[in-house]
Amino acid sequence: MISNCYLNPLSRLAFLARRSLFEGVANHAENWFDLLPGPAEVNRLLDALGGKVGLNGDFGNWERVGKYDDLARIMGRAELCHAKGRYSAAGLDAEDYIRCVKLSTAASYQGPFTLIYDSTYHRDEWAGILEERDCIADVLREGLSIKASYN
Repeated sequence: MISNCYLNPLSRLAFLARRSLFEGVANHAENWFDLLPGPAEVNRLLDALGGKVGLNGDFGNWERVGKYDDLARIMGRAELCHAKGRYSAAGLDAEDYIRCVKLSTAASYQGPFTLIYDSTYHRDEWAGILEERDCIADVLREGLSIKASYN
């Protein structure tokens, strides 16, 4: 006999979410590769759970054509963000990183940017973290100065 938890994963996740809220623990889903492969699936899950599960948007999980449009469609619902920079032999892809930060703020994302460094470009992981931090800080400062000029 197959357990009900395998037959209806959404109801099991809803149970876990309710129990977590009762215990004072927050749960978050993430735009995780093939598990939640696009904004339609992410939004369907969040809608079905009625606000009991939050969203952690991750810059690095949808590396494909349409990445920016797809992220823009979920980041307004995100409470958390894994701000993972894309690195190559040339270093941080600042254009990609800046675009992800800007689309997040344009979508009204107001949560923290958790810096994720997952590369061998910098020998010291902290150098990568600081580079990402500085990049995000520059984008956010630029956004504040633009808003101030309209006031």
